[in-house]
Amino acid sequence: MLKRLYFLFLVIDLILGDEYDELIKETVTEEYCNNVISNITKLIEEGYIFSDFLKAPIQPKEKESYSINKVDLINELENISRVNRTYYDFIRDIYTIIRKTKDGHLNFVAKQTPNNKNLERYHFFLPFQFKVVDEFDENYDVSDTYLTIEPLYTLQLDIDDSSFEEYYDKPIISINDMDPFQFIEEFPINKKFPFCHSLQCNYIHILENIGVINIEEYPFIKEELPSLTITFEDGEKITVNYEFTNLDLNNKLHLFYLEKKKI
Repeated sequence: MLKRLYFLFLVIDLILGDEYDELIKETVTEEYCNNVISNITKLIEEGYIFSDFLKAPIQPKEKESYSINKVDLINELENISRVNRTYYDFIRDIYTIIRKTKDGHLNFVAKQTPNNKNLERYHFFLPFQFKVVDEFDENYDVSDTYLTIEPLYTLQLDIDDSSFEEYYDKPIISINDMDPFQFIEEFPINKKFPFCHSLQCNYIHILENIGVINIEEYPFIKEELPSLTITFEDGEKITVNYEFTNLDLNNKLHLFYLEKKKI
């Protein structure tokens, strides 16, 4: 009988700082900006039925965790500056306005820069991801809930993450001196690019994306992502920073098979 073992290897090539600078400093013409804004506003006018509602939204009663922003999409988009712009700052302005709607069904995705840089390839990432753990009592009721870390997507990366293995599954008591769940809730994704109206929905979305942040969806700059000092239940601490990388999930994800005879 053959025992088949599967190993996933994700190859990551770290980009030099110069390439990061090149990406965020690429410039665009006023004509380019005009065309982009014109196309987006046309799509919203013709296909987004909530555009008028958001100009004067009705707030739901007795739902403090659910809020609707007042936003005039067309007016704000048309007032975006279009002179002497970098591509990255320009699309960040668009993302910020679109995300004010907190509508996960309305999305603006910038696939490629005018110089043919594919934004889908670029990510900020941590050497691990966060996980919520529920503990149960003898009656199968939740007795405790805590946050911990685990390997990033359980994939082996070409970074040295061995120093974090001893912290996997340890309860976290604080991140940057904040309650860990509050830190997740207030992470910059929710502040700058909220995904939906519900705080719970946003929380789940942040938790799913905080380990690997694709700039195609969340065009952050380095300075907006915090350094993380994590304190565990046993008093030990680690400090990590986001790294910027060129990560092509379609071309660099390989599945290897090792077959061994079961003895």
